[in-house]
Amino acid sequence: MAKIVKKSKCKYKGGYIVKDGKVVGVSNVIVAALNRFEREYQKYLWDDGDPVEPVKNEPFRFQTEHGEVYPHVTPETPLLNLKAAETLQIMDELDEIEAAKKINKVFDDNTDLFMWLDSKHIVESKQQHQLQFDLKYLGNPLELTKDRLADIIIEMNC
Repeated sequence: MAKIVKKSKCKYKGGYIVKDGKVVGVSNVIVAALNRFEREYQKYLWDDGDPVEPVKNEPFRFQTEHGEVYPHVTPETPLLNLKAAETLQIMDELDEIEAAKKINKVFDDNTDLFMWLDSKHIVESKQQHQLQFDLKYLGNPLELTKDRLADIIIEMNC
């Protein structure tokens, strides 16, 4: 029979949740999910901090020894400019719709994790091997909230 333990009575130590010097059995599904988010978050921070800039090659331009001797005409296109700006706004909104769908799928796929983070209690799991939390950036799982994790997921997908 499983025990219910208050999170407020527990401590986070060495990657495990401990109460009275004994490891509290947290479902390995929860531990693995948080560790997966930690890995994805670290990868996001790495990629965000060191984006790969595409190499931009300028198009060929013939140069003469006489300077710019070729005439150049620039048409005025106010309607085209307006429609181009509207098109870009529509594309941005379509991107936001796709990002929202992706984020909602992540939320739906991790309902158990969000419920665990929101709960004030831990239902101890008896399992042969207790996985260890490894949450350098997410931090103490006892202090991590569902709102904080949701903010991280949104940040990584926008």
